[in-house]
Amino acid sequence: MNTEILLIDDDESIRLVVSHQLEEAGYKVVSLPDGMKIKETLEKRKNISIALIDNRLPGKSGSEILAEIKEISPHIVVIFMTAYSTVDLAVDVMKTGAFDFLTKPVSEKSLLMAVKRAGEISKVYKENIFLKKELKEKDNFKKFTTVSEKMKKILNEAKQVATTDAPVLITGETGTGKELLAHSVHNFSGRASKPFIAINCGAIPENLLETELFGYKKGAFTGADKDKKGKIEYAEGGSLFLDEIGELPQTMQVKLLRVLQEKKIERLGGIDSIKIDVRIIAATNRNLAEEIKEGRFRSDLYYRLSVVPVEMPSLVERREDLPILINHFFERYCLQYSRKVKLSKEVIKKLSLYNWPGNIRQLKNTIERMVILCNKDELLPIDIPAELKNQSMLNMEEGSFQLPSDGINLEEVERSFIEQALQLSNGNQTKAAKLLGITRNTLLYRLQKFKLN
Repeated sequence: MNTEILLIDDDESIRLVVSHQLEEAGYKVVSLPDGMKIKETLEKRKNISIALIDNRLPGKSGSEILAEIKEISPHIVVIFMTAYSTVDLAVDVMKTGAFDFLTKPVSEKSLLMAVKRAGEISKVYKENIFLKKELKEKDNFKKFTTVSEKMKKILNEAKQVATTDAPVLITGETGTGKELLAHSVHNFSGRASKPFIAINCGAIPENLLETELFGYKKGAFTGADKDKKGKIEYAEGGSLFLDEIGELPQTMQVKLLRVLQEKKIERLGGIDSIKIDVRIIAATNRNLAEEIKEGRFRSDLYYRLSVVPVEMPSLVERREDLPILINHFFERYCLQYSRKVKLSKEVIKKLSLYNWPGNIRQLKNTIERMVILCNKDELLPIDIPAELKNQSMLNMEEGSFQLPSDGINLEEVERSFIEQALQLSNGNQTKAAKLLGITRNTLLYRLQKFKLN
């Protein structure tokens, strides 16, 4: 256990007995004879989450100490102990913010039960404080862990557009963090206090998508027994995130274009126009320029959506971020699952060599799995999942690939690898993807990106 408990009692024998019982149960204990050094102690010992306080103390009363604790560290859960128990006293201390009230002499069983319950409550308090802090923190761009200059440039541009109401189109491969960026744009904008409504355009059947977006009037169809708002109305004043916008049916593309042009909607079965004030943030892993050429996406909608286009790079394009991302997710999941595990440098080195076709999402899930399954003190290369071990960085016979000459950038290297893979596979995209250790969809995305036939 990492829980630290503050024990305040002027009776030394009680301090010794209670400290011993708690330490035997795995808790750390800091004991004081009175509350005169309470502020100094709490500022020094940041891990204290529970306080056991005798009600009658020299210098300061238990109620005064409680008030001081709550002012300095609101998440600390306070349990009162007293040999002079009355109903009125119990009511009074509970009113002042105490979590529990124990009568001396306290049995070991009662003590440990009370402390266990207090630990659970303290955890909830900490989570609430963290969430409130997150809500107040507008700069959600800090959630992006990066040293990549390319990524930093993208985030700075996204910050600039966030302060406007312009539509944003976020492109990039699956798992690159497009939705996180959309959240960050919303939370950094003047609409942060209003709703952020997300909808996956590819996950809802076409016949239901219109009602999801625009809502409907009573009697519009069988079963419509009352008016219902759509996602656009629920996002009023805030942002509507349209994920997988490339999957949007063409009939809905026309309706969405009208929303962007006229700032009005009509519910299904209705005749009245409803004015709306919603910012549209869209995302896709498709190349919409190619979709337009193939007649699957409207060019006028594309230009409306892509007032400010933002392309999220794949992990291969920001490979210098891999070591810090690996460490970041490792620390997160060790904390989440209470694992005291070390991460070997060999694991970081090996994981940094993979292509990660699933990008951030795949990396995160892999690290989480490794932490959960680890049953020793250190993560070693043997703990890397088998499917990754079987996929070398390029999956080619030694010498098949030749790096281009020195002095070129990462995108040129990537393009060169793709061209060589296509040559070796005689243009067969499935074989080329296998040689590169990526999925065919990922290869198609990169072929479109580099305009390779």
